[in-house]
Amino acid sequence: MNEIFIEEYQERFALIIGINVYKNANNLEYAENDAKEVSKILKEKYNYKPENITLLLNEQATKQNIMNAYYKYINETGNNDSLLVYYAGHGTTTIGHNGPTGFLIPYDGNEINWFSLIRWDEFSRVAEMIKAKHIFFVMDACYSGLAITRSSNFGSKRFLRDMLKRYSRQVLTAGKGDETVSDGNGPLPGHSIFTGFFIEAINGKAKTDSGIITANSIMSYVYNKVANNTYSRQTPHYGFIAGDGDFILNIEDLPQNNEEGKDNDILIEVPTPVEINVMSNKNKIENEIKELLSDSKNEIKIYDLVNQELRTVIARLSEDNLSLNNTDTNYFKNIILKYEEILENLIIMVVLLIYYGDTKYLKLIKKILLRLTPTKLNSGLRNTNYLYYPAFLLYYFIILTSLETENITILNEVINITNDNLTGSHKNTKYILVNIIDNMCYTMDNFAIFNLEKHYKYPMSEYLFKRLQPIMDDLLFLGDDYEQRFNDTEILISVIYALDNYENEKTHVWGPIGRFGYRLDYNQHNLEKLSINKILVKLDIYNNLDKNKEEFITKYNELLSKSYF
Repeated sequence: MNEIFIEEYQERFALIIGINVYKNANNLEYAENDAKEVSKILKEKYNYKPENITLLLNEQATKQNIMNAYYKYINETGNNDSLLVYYAGHGTTTIGHNGPTGFLIPYDGNEINWFSLIRWDEFSRVAEMIKAKHIFFVMDACYSGLAITRSSNFGSKRFLRDMLKRYSRQVLTAGKGDETVSDGNGPLPGHSIFTGFFIEAINGKAKTDSGIITANSIMSYVYNKVANNTYSRQTPHYGFIAGDGDFILNIEDLPQNNEEGKDNDILIEVPTPVEINVMSNKNKIENEIKELLSDSKNEIKIYDLVNQELRTVIARLSEDNLSLNNTDTNYFKNIILKYEEILENLIIMVVLLIYYGDTKYLKLIKKILLRLTPTKLNSGLRNTNYLYYPAFLLYYFIILTSLETENITILNEVINITNDNLTGSHKNTKYILVNIIDNMCYTMDNFAIFNLEKHYKYPMSEYLFKRLQPIMDDLLFLGDDYEQRFNDTEILISVIYALDNYENEKTHVWGPIGRFGYRLDYNQHNLEKLSINKILVKLDIYNNLDKNKEEFITKYNELLSKSYF
């Protein structure tokens, strides 16, 4: 019997606070009921362990008790746990030099004594030390709209299991910083407007089409309902403090991976609220490039903007070169994530230049690839193959976008970029793409450190498949077409490498096989039958085989058939 591989939370924790009765403030009517009902739903509907739920009501919810309960999660949670923090009570805001600062008012708090209150940003700072993979803050408090750095990716599609694996800190608050939150007139008797709709959401109304309830789907449901409620004078605030994963409530409803070689991950759409409030830095870069591309007069501005970003990227990539001799596998994981963070804005720019600028910015794109490709590395350094990852990653985005637009000119140009100073691999090649692939072949298995299931035969391919998807979906809205584009990208990369190998050796053909090796049907394992074939027949590097093309196709088809398992 095959082992079942499924991502799930090892433990689920909840800190629930509801304060009706205050020592130094006006009493509320429904906060206690709100907290009790949320706690009840978690236990009875979602099987939270009673010992993992801390419920603080009224006089129990002092500043010391709340912070003691919250700080304990630094030691009590593990890397694969989740934590829900729910607060119903008074809140307040003061304006400082750097903008508004929000506070929660505990049972013993006094608004004339700021030290007796709880600063919201203390919650967010401590969240950095709590090991739990996902933390979801839900705050039903006056003036609680605070400290959110970016919006959720509403309207995009995300791989469910991939979101579950990724770290996140998410927030949903009852109102923005200048709004008073209503304690009554909710959709459910005995509950506030905000928590009434939150209860509806977690009781099932926030389920996606796939039947999953996530923090993103809860935020979307509650926002739409509260913002449009007749009795509401508030607009919920929502988004991320950090990370890009997603808290999942009904974890037991996840599809299971129960067959070797099969990945049952599914794309789910993040429901879209009426309004998206927070523009992330990525959104700003995207909008700026799109605006500049809309007018042909902005070509110089675009060159200046992209060149400046390229300078920044090169400086950050080379500033420490990050302990080149380090052999620790955790170091490899950290350096890959660091490279991706450094490249984030440049990737957005390049994808949009190809998609909207056609071949106009081809010279600039080729320049970026040449500058990011390592040359003349110190031969005394060991384990430097990961230095090729930035150029390798960018090639994936460029080829994938070019395939989406069916831009043969860009594909031909980027595939045929050459440099006489290439080093670092055993292949004597002039093509930078082949050189990059060859170096990355030595690091492929290292990507298994990214919590991939044991049955994955191609860990680097599987990692990239999940890593590129949210970025490409946000930029180009590929939806369900993404998998085909990605497979075609990897087939093309494999064929390009195999062609260079064949031209040099004339007998042996080998190219790296990605997830397409087992995702495609066995009967399709023929180069001339694959959907990528119509692109290949138009590429110069493929057509240059002339009379040897038939022999190459035969040998590559043998490679494809052997990759199937």
